[in-house]
Amino acid sequence: MNIDVWAELSGVQKDHALSRPAKVDAKDTKTQAEAIVAGVRAHGDVAIREFSERFDGGAPARFEVSNESFARAEAIVDASAHAALLRASKQITSFHEAGRPIADIQVETSPGVMCSCRHTPIQRVGLYAPGGSAPLPSTVLMLGIPASLASCPITMLCTPPGPDGGDVDPHILVAARLAGIDRVFAVGGAQAIAAMAYGSASIPKVDKIFGPGNAFVTAAKQLVAADPDGAAIDMPAGPSEVLVIADENANPDFVAADLLSQAEHGPDSQAVLLSTSIALLTATAVAVEEQLKSLPRAAIIAQSLVNCRLILMADENEAVLVSNQYAPEHLILNLDNAEELLNHITNAGSVFVGPFSPESAGDYASGTNHVLPTYGYARSYGGVGVESFTKTTTVQRLTPAGLIDLGPTIVTLAEIEGLRAHANAVTKRLDWWLASREQSATESLFGADDVADAEDIAALARHDIAQLRPYQSARELAPGGEVFLDANELPAALAEDSAESSSAAARTHGPLNAYPEPQPVALVQRLAELYETSSDNLVVSRGSDDIIDGLVRAFCHAGRDAIVVTPPTYGVYGVAAGIQGANVVQAPLIPLPAGGAAASFTLSVQSVVDRVLEYPRHRQDGGRAKLVFVCRPNNPTGQAAPLQQVSELCAALAGHAVVVVDEAYIEFSQHDSAITLQGKHSNLVVLRTLSKAWGLAGARCGTGVAHRQIVQLLHKVRAPYPLSAPSVAAVLRAIDEEGLRRCKENVAHVVALRAKLSAELAALPAVLHVFPSDANFLLVRTDDPDTMVRMCSKRGIVIRDRSEQLNLSGCVRISVGSDEDHDRLLAALTGKEAN
Repeated sequence: MNIDVWAELSGVQKDHALSRPAKVDAKDTKTQAEAIVAGVRAHGDVAIREFSERFDGGAPARFEVSNESFARAEAIVDASAHAALLRASKQITSFHEAGRPIADIQVETSPGVMCSCRHTPIQRVGLYAPGGSAPLPSTVLMLGIPASLASCPITMLCTPPGPDGGDVDPHILVAARLAGIDRVFAVGGAQAIAAMAYGSASIPKVDKIFGPGNAFVTAAKQLVAADPDGAAIDMPAGPSEVLVIADENANPDFVAADLLSQAEHGPDSQAVLLSTSIALLTATAVAVEEQLKSLPRAAIIAQSLVNCRLILMADENEAVLVSNQYAPEHLILNLDNAEELLNHITNAGSVFVGPFSPESAGDYASGTNHVLPTYGYARSYGGVGVESFTKTTTVQRLTPAGLIDLGPTIVTLAEIEGLRAHANAVTKRLDWWLASREQSATESLFGADDVADAEDIAALARHDIAQLRPYQSARELAPGGEVFLDANELPAALAEDSAESSSAAARTHGPLNAYPEPQPVALVQRLAELYETSSDNLVVSRGSDDIIDGLVRAFCHAGRDAIVVTPPTYGVYGVAAGIQGANVVQAPLIPLPAGGAAASFTLSVQSVVDRVLEYPRHRQDGGRAKLVFVCRPNNPTGQAAPLQQVSELCAALAGHAVVVVDEAYIEFSQHDSAITLQGKHSNLVVLRTLSKAWGLAGARCGTGVAHRQIVQLLHKVRAPYPLSAPSVAAVLRAIDEEGLRRCKENVAHVVALRAKLSAELAALPAVLHVFPSDANFLLVRTDDPDTMVRMCSKRGIVIRDRSEQLNLSGCVRISVGSDEDHDRLLAALTGKEAN
């Protein structure tokens, strides 16, 4: 192995030293690739089979790998190999999970002009894993896992068949199943790329192709990417390469091993070593020759070493400049000051820092992706990640005020470019809006002028409900008296004879023959004390769900009006709207990625406001978004929106919509209740329940705290007798002063159990993330929610799969139980016996 001195090389010699071997025959390679691509495009399966027989030595009778082949692969692959693939898949998933793009980025570029960007998965992706001289199941994991995390609906893989057209290597098939790949086809080389780009009778067409390969695969990828009828590609990823920068203190055996690890990929791979130490270069050359003797792929490596370069540099700065010029796929910094030099690296696919960071770690199991740009494309491309499998869509929302403000700028620029129709698209709207304002000074597209003062909340309600004379029960019409002959009840004397326990019942909750109070005075007063509000601002019903239903019926006209929800959230809001025939508008919570703080979800006040204000502009029937539901703490994510956000939301929507804050879990949170904002915002409704912290789920007692006009509306749509007498009696006994003390103790105990369970779950290998919680449950992201649910079910434990909800892929919800419950849960998840 020759050692070049960089300073002594001419410009031409320097270019030659850094030239890729595959580029020497680039013209011939492109010509052959063009013929293959054209053949497959014209003749489909016939051409694929012909090229497979010519280049791979044979083609299978059926290109798609059968279920039987997958089953055989599972049986053939030994336990240690399966365990290694599984461990690698978890590492890769862990890293790429954190790289998921935020679903909704929003910026108000000027008042009334809201711009956002959302990420959607590419619908059909085709993956390519090389076979060549050795199968690469690691590539299958590197491609399939981020595609799965991106939720691509269709994911297929092409990989070369075995010798003489035999079965695909079983390790590749096992890896495909671990990565969640839908279909596998035993087709390799440029013909596989062409098949995925254009489709054939056997192989479906895809939208984007991913994966590395030899020079022919790379050429084919570039050809189909340049064709509008072809497919997009991830990057020009060809033969593998590594560049090592090492100093005099580097271990030459380590450096030699790194060079050889790339050389064994194939004869067109390249390894480059830059060093300021002639001793290190010389010792490495000797170590390469020595290690080569014991390597099984010595013949392939010997061909590749022809392309190897050992170059003496004047100093480390010069080495960095040369490395950035070469732009390697893999860069190893084996120097004492590696961290310092890292800051000066601008062009590299993946960097390995320090003597104990071999490139092999990135190839297999560190977690980063090994599908990286080669040929110097690291100057302009990055490696594959979850974002590679998504596409961004920008969204703009302009209010009339926003268009008035921005319109002159748009019109001027359109006229400069001579595009009058562009200008008209603005002026036509503004002319119409001004005309509508002149026609009726009381109407407004902003939706504020057509409602009464914010204090008169009834104007937001359905007018027919506001004018409705509600049904009045006998107890409401005549609450006093001793002998009740107004409600058609069975006489008490006869009722006492009809049940052995009637006397006991009468002592605890009154005679069951009589209708209960529609709004039990003692209960209303006690709840008003508990929630620190007035009885006039409070309504009780059969749980919060009943009040949710009542609010939708009271405010939303069927087929016209809408509610706004912030998914992922409690599903009853949407169900209540569906029953009423109201529309559901979404303002999704923004998922925050893991980083300095734990991953969580946050409410976007601006997004909610925009959804409310823009809704009337799309309606010709006068429909409006009347109600906004905010679950706080949110179910199922567990986090509570800050009280300041609730206040901002109410203020922004005054006169436009009622903000309903569902606080079923607020006792478990450190946040104050939104009830404290009641005197400040008349358009606020706060829902409270005794089901959670008080342990009274079976009693079905929910409370709505709101402006008295909203309470009066709810009384118009509620059932005549919403609460049963036994429930009322049970609740009153449970929420006395002693009950309040017990509730606080229980909440403190649950909070402590929640923290302990969170830590225990986070330590499990299958758990990717435990979300922070202000509630009495935990949201857990796992690598396989179905398996987790089944493992628990086998032990008689029920947990909730929430992975179907927006941005909750892989998530389950687990309620906080007792210590014994948690022991059984953890035993089920680890396959051990409970303590």
